[in-house]
Amino acid sequence: MKYLYLLLFTSIASFAQTGIGIANQAVNPGAILQLESTTKSFVPPRMSDAQMLAIPSPLIGSLVYNLTYDALYMYTNAGWKNVSITVNASIVLNKAYAAGNNAVANSDNNYVKFPLLAADVQTNTPAVFEVTSAGTIKVKESGIFLVNAGFSISNLPSGNIKYIIGIYRGSNLIGYLSRGVSGLTATDEWGTSGTSVITANANDLISLQYVINNGGVPLDAIFFNIGMTKIK
Repeated sequence: MKYLYLLLFTSIASFAQTGIGIANQAVNPGAILQLESTTKSFVPPRMSDAQMLAIPSPLIGSLVYNLTYDALYMYTNAGWKNVSITVNASIVLNKAYAAGNNAVANSDNNYVKFPLLAADVQTNTPAVFEVTSAGTIKVKESGIFLVNAGFSISNLPSGNIKYIIGIYRGSNLIGYLSRGVSGLTATDEWGTSGTSVITANANDLISLQYVINNGGVPLDAIFFNIGMTKIK
């Protein structure tokens, strides 16, 4: 072991001005460390997602191989990032309904979660999003997110029926995607949707919930939809 320490110290000292080269005679003047091999690979620390997230105060630029998601991650000022993701991370949930479904539960002025589960996921970036329960998405990375949601009903009654689509962070209502009164003159198809931009921290639970004041009488859904995209 003493010989190894001596060799390493000698190598560092000899390349102090130009950088360290391993298996390389000529070190690029712009490199502090240069590795060369045609038969071996460079292997960064390998660990689970939970172990990666437990690293205390990682430096920006830190690298690990995340075994949970089989991907190389780099730590940035926005947290750990999967370097293989070249487009914005997103998730889309959608469900279409047959007639006579009574899927739009309601209780006047009370919020109900969107009835969308993991089975209703159409596309997903699982390293960033996870559906944990009805209408609820766990965000695994901190950032800024574009959220959109909507639903439609095949048999909304006439009259001024109050509706809301709200967005929750945990148990806290943080904004509205849509709100108003319907104002139909006869029972008919009707729908609403909206978009909002929110901030979220890793492990936040974001849920989409609605209000339809129909006196507790369930209505028939045509579809429910949720989409989230990490934009920063």
